[in-house]
Amino acid sequence: MVIKRSLSTIGLYAFLGFSSAYAQNTLGYTQPEAHFRNGLEYFEKSNFVASREEFASYLKSKDNLLTTSDYNVVTAEYYIAVTGLYLNYPEAEVQVERFVRNHSEHPKAQLIFSDLGQYFFELGDYEKSIDYLEKAVRGPGGSNSNTIYQLAIAYYKTQQYDQALPLFSQVKSDQSFQYSSDASYFAGVINYQQGKYREAYEDFKRIETSEHYKNEVPNWIVSSLYQLKNYDELLTYGERLLTQQRNNPGLKEVALYVAEVYYEQKQYEKAVSAYERYSNFNQGGMPAVVTLHYGHSLFKQQNFPEAAEQMRGIAVAKDSVGQYAAYLSGISYLNIEQPANALPAFANAASLDFNKVIAEEAAFNHAKLALESGSAQEAVKEFTDFNTKYPNSQFNTEANQLIADAYSRVNDNSAAIKHIEGLKSRNEEINRTYQRLTYNQALADYNQGRYQAAMANVDKALKFPVNEEIWLASNFLKAETYIGLKNDNAAIALFEQTAKNPKAGAYGARSLYNLGYFYYNQKNYSKALTYFKDFTNKTEGVSGTMIEDAYVRLADCYLTQKNYREALSTYDRIVAQGKAEKDYALFQKGRAYVYMNNEIEAKRQFETLMNQYPDSRYIDDAMFQLADLDFQAGSYQLAIRSFTRLINEHAQSYMVPAALLRRGQAYYNTSSYENAIVDFKRILAEYPKSPSSSSALEGLQESYNAVGRTEEFGQVLSTVRKSSPGNAKLEDVEFDNARNLYFAGKYDSAISAFLSFIDAYPSSSKVPEIKYFLGASYDKSDNFTQALQYYGMVIKEARTSYVSAAAQRSAEIEIKQGNTKNGITHLRTVIKQTDSHQERVAALTTLMDTYYSIARYDSTLYFAKEMEDFKDISPEAYNKARLYPGKVAYVQGNNTKALTEFKAVASSMKNEAGAEAKYMISEIQYKEKKYKEAEATIFELSKEFEGNDYWRVRSFILLSDVYLAQNQKEQAKATLQSIIDNSDDTEAVDVAKIKLSQIN
Repeated sequence: MVIKRSLSTIGLYAFLGFSSAYAQNTLGYTQPEAHFRNGLEYFEKSNFVASREEFASYLKSKDNLLTTSDYNVVTAEYYIAVTGLYLNYPEAEVQVERFVRNHSEHPKAQLIFSDLGQYFFELGDYEKSIDYLEKAVRGPGGSNSNTIYQLAIAYYKTQQYDQALPLFSQVKSDQSFQYSSDASYFAGVINYQQGKYREAYEDFKRIETSEHYKNEVPNWIVSSLYQLKNYDELLTYGERLLTQQRNNPGLKEVALYVAEVYYEQKQYEKAVSAYERYSNFNQGGMPAVVTLHYGHSLFKQQNFPEAAEQMRGIAVAKDSVGQYAAYLSGISYLNIEQPANALPAFANAASLDFNKVIAEEAAFNHAKLALESGSAQEAVKEFTDFNTKYPNSQFNTEANQLIADAYSRVNDNSAAIKHIEGLKSRNEEINRTYQRLTYNQALADYNQGRYQAAMANVDKALKFPVNEEIWLASNFLKAETYIGLKNDNAAIALFEQTAKNPKAGAYGARSLYNLGYFYYNQKNYSKALTYFKDFTNKTEGVSGTMIEDAYVRLADCYLTQKNYREALSTYDRIVAQGKAEKDYALFQKGRAYVYMNNEIEAKRQFETLMNQYPDSRYIDDAMFQLADLDFQAGSYQLAIRSFTRLINEHAQSYMVPAALLRRGQAYYNTSSYENAIVDFKRILAEYPKSPSSSSALEGLQESYNAVGRTEEFGQVLSTVRKSSPGNAKLEDVEFDNARNLYFAGKYDSAISAFLSFIDAYPSSSKVPEIKYFLGASYDKSDNFTQALQYYGMVIKEARTSYVSAAAQRSAEIEIKQGNTKNGITHLRTVIKQTDSHQERVAALTTLMDTYYSIARYDSTLYFAKEMEDFKDISPEAYNKARLYPGKVAYVQGNNTKALTEFKAVASSMKNEAGAEAKYMISEIQYKEKKYKEAEATIFELSKEFEGNDYWRVRSFILLSDVYLAQNQKEQAKATLQSIIDNSDDTEAVDVAKIKLSQIN
């Protein structure tokens, strides 16, 4: 602290007046008097050497003129002593002491110490000034306030506060003393520093209105009140000043103390306003701890966005303030659903050890957030490390449960189960998780055919019946597992037990359904009928498809029991209310009328099926039944025409051999023996393994006998024997061997074996299939030319069930080689000929993709619609089809329609297609510069589609672009670095590295 204003120069000139008076009483200066006068003038000009010499000359010339009582002689001695001290002469102090001793009554003896003290004081030599000022204060003139104040200041400057304080106290209340305010100020500062806050407060209050201290003293006053914990007075005083002097920058500390008191009193609403007021005084930024208190107050007011914003700058610091700010920021970000920002905040708080409790909770929250954000593998590591670092944490139990959840999210149920089984203690919630995990693992084992493992895991699930729904599901799964283990009796017993459980709900209904099928497959139709009927009366919670299927099987059971009335009634229900089996119900109704000998009604049902469902898989069956009704009625020409239509229009149908046989028999019955011979020989040549071949051989013999060419039948027999030699096992062995080589991936060896087989059995019924495998072997060997050749044979000859597969693969190769037109032709062949839902879906999917790749968008949408309307389509194919309307609209620039389509998919499908749709929504929003919407959509994707890492990681790459577009460069960099550090997607990591490099 500096002295507020300078002290007056000591009045040394009083004695000049005396000298002048003396001179006026003489006619002129004598020689001694000239020396005296010159000494004074030199002293006045601070020429102490010359002054000292003049006074010495004066004394020498006066030795014989005056006694030691001569006033000027004494004065000259005074100046000699003083100038010697000023000149730092060794003998000066002795001369001063001698002067005081010899002339104690002289006025100069009483002033010399104060004069010398003031001199050194003004030079800033406070140590020397103290020596003389102390003597002056103890001397006769020691009560002088000026001298006391100077001594106090000298003590203060030399940090001798205990000596300074009582001196300041002597003069601080003297209102007539010009430096009383200064003394009170310094006394207040010393009292404050010594913890005497009440005394300090009184000192500062004394000078509150001082012109020199009015801006500074209020800060000392509120600080003293704060230390005295006199908060109410502080707030009253502070608020009054801040209200009256709104624009006074000197009240910054007052504003701070007011805010801090509100904060300490937990008056957070007032604290927020006070900190905001303080920030107006502090444009350069608030200290970190004050920022923390401000942010905490906002946090307590649940103003989480502003709290996070205020603490953002200090939440990265590596000190105690940074730790607490980071923790509060993390919680704030969670409350405003910004998990990407919460993660680094919790990470910083957890990495610091200033506050163990905060570090512990931050580490736990970071792990939970990692799990919720989809980083399940990282969450496993974090929770494990957490339990190791904090073995006695209140969160250990929950952490163990979440470790299990994290394992399950990365489809590692086994690790999760092993983790729980290794725990020393488990609560009900962990047992609930264990029950769910073991059930899910059992289900996975069952679906993979690992029935022993499924049984072991389902038994584990049943040991902890915490969740009744899972317990019921486990019993049901155990029964199905028994079937896989060929333990039908145990399965039936458990299904029956579940079916009788009044709480079983859908599992009880499904148990009835399974029991029905169990007996249906055993052809025990009467018992199957009972279970299917019970099921149809208990369908709550089961799918409409299962219900419809159960009614179909119930009708079939009625039909086998010749209960035609109930059968027809049930089939009518399916026709009226069903979705997938209407064509089958019509076909079965026709058969029922056949059994009832109602030819007219039977034909009407078959014709209705053909007219209403031209693409039904039962069309060829219906055509055969219609033709066979004519055959049975003896209308052979009508029958021949109908069978011919079936053979020509459905050449790939499994009904062709039976149709050829019936048509051959019709030809025979109309004496058209040559035509009959052709049909019978065709069956033996093309379908030797069909059920019709034996009857065809008999019909051929009779036909040759009828035309008198019995010897030709022998040639046919020889051909038959060659195509089916006595050692049929050899043919089967060679065929299986060639296929085994193929399935083993030894394609070169498989090709050689297949070619050898064709040479040895050129007429074998297996040759068409062999040709398919030949094509597939060349395909696997990347010899696409040969592959296409053999696939082409299979397609052209159309004598194997692999026709559709050959056409599908040929299409894929042609498309890959750029022969799009050929590929599309093959795909249409698949759709036209296949009876397989799976193959038809695959063909439709490839057509859809192909047309999209060549920008034929009308065709793309057409086949996408076909896919959506297709029955029994897989979820993956259906989801893909649902995406294309949005994709087409997007590439055509119709973002409005694209958004509508993508939003529909994203809201209805929580799978990969939904994730892709969500990503496309965010990309459109980004391109339309709707950055906040894009950011929100990306976080929704991360939360709603946590298992779809492909689209999640790409959405975060897009998020970095969103941040950059909003000038949030650090956020963009942090997002990209997180991808680089945590993602296993190498493609995404490479993109992130490039983008990060470009930003840097």
